[in-house]
Amino acid sequence: MGFAGIELDLCTLNILINCCCHLNNVNSGFGLFGEILKRGLKLDSMTVNTLVKGLCMEGKVMNAVQLFDEMTEKGVQGDVFAYGILINWLCKICEMGLALELHRKMLKTNYEVNVFTYSMIIASLCKDVLISKAIDIYTEMIGGGVSPDVIVYSSLINGLCSTGRLKEAVRFFDEMVDQGIPADASGGRGGGLVEDGEMFQSMRIDLDSKQSLRLPSFKIVAIVEEILAQTTLCEAFFPLKILAFLSSQVPGSLRDDEAGNNGELVA
Repeated sequence: MGFAGIELDLCTLNILINCCCHLNNVNSGFGLFGEILKRGLKLDSMTVNTLVKGLCMEGKVMNAVQLFDEMTEKGVQGDVFAYGILINWLCKICEMGLALELHRKMLKTNYEVNVFTYSMIIASLCKDVLISKAIDIYTEMIGGGVSPDVIVYSSLINGLCSTGRLKEAVRFFDEMVDQGIPADASGGRGGGLVEDGEMFQSMRIDLDSKQSLRLPSFKIVAIVEEILAQTTLCEAFFPLKILAFLSSQVPGSLRDDEAGNNGELVA
């Protein structure tokens, strides 16, 4: 059977399935999938990838996972593309347990895990305030020879700042800069880490020296407010936490101006 002289082989049917999925008609795609089985054609990773993507695009992520598992059991392995799609969508629906399980399966199959997959997992873990687990994945990533991008660093810095671990956040920021990744790099996925890298640097304090900062308290408040206004970290930085951190690192108090010290932090 053919149409206009075109033989309905596996390649043609995969293309038709892909068209159905992009038209949000996955049911028709599965009808063509049945045609593949009826003809006794050998399924390949492209068939699995296309149907998995189509189900996810319709919000049927768990159905996509079930299909992926069933095809794997039948010897039809999805490739790194299918793993990436599923991990991405599982992260989106906050199914981090399943996402990490798929990630481990992916590593066992010796597929080359790329920075995009790692960035999705790390970003989702940080969003769920699982910062220590995110750092574990980051360590695994480095050990596997995968270089982090601005999305990885942005997620870790945001997560660490949101939990008050500012010293570690600064360390990751410095590491990012040392790797030659500019603080305003967008990476093409969701905006830069810091709109103005100098503003992030302005809040960096030598955490070991405890040197006195002779800054008027209102200037410290202004610095913090400007950071919050001008960086993509604003959702993670909480003003009171930052102010408490600043006041704990320098002698004096933010209330010194009220005590007649002309608004300066003094020893």
